[in-house]
Amino acid sequence: MADHQHWLDRWKENRLGFHEAAVNQYLQAHLPRFDLDPGARIFLPLCGKALDMLWLAEQGYEVIGIELSEIALRDFFDENQLDYERIESDRFVVFRSGRIELLQGDFFDLRRDDLDGCALVYDRAALIACAGNNAVAATATLRSARHGRRPARSRRDRRDADRKNHPAAT
Repeated sequence: MADHQHWLDRWKENRLGFHEAAVNQYLQAHLPRFDLDPGARIFLPLCGKALDMLWLAEQGYEVIGIELSEIALRDFFDENQLDYERIESDRFVVFRSGRIELLQGDFFDLRRDDLDGCALVYDRAALIACAGNNAVAATATLRSARHGRRPARSRRDRRDADRKNHPAAT
């Protein structure tokens, strides 16, 4: 994000023209193509209060998101009538409810181990919110979610590996 205070002010003043009032139709239509295991971990950068998070959790996925604005995260849980716990850590305030874990803090404070085990990064508009060199840095952070440690494999990846390692079985 070009300016943290500008972003926080938008949430404070409820200037949320970017917020979608429904689950993203493209997420719903295209998520099955990834053939993720039940319980796979999906990362949503600059998540705001997106209803996509609730929908993903309802589909059985573990959701991790990060957002600078605490207002956004409180609104997400309150508007969806979800009880949550709030835990302060050294870099983030963590909001947890069921399959959803949201980090409140600076996206650029993420470390690879924060995103361990993520099978998918779902970015609806985070890179758009990052300007210039921040977009390049954001891309590197997003890529680390998949390349920091061995990523969780989809059922299709395991099936292909089994065929490769055991050709007689196919």
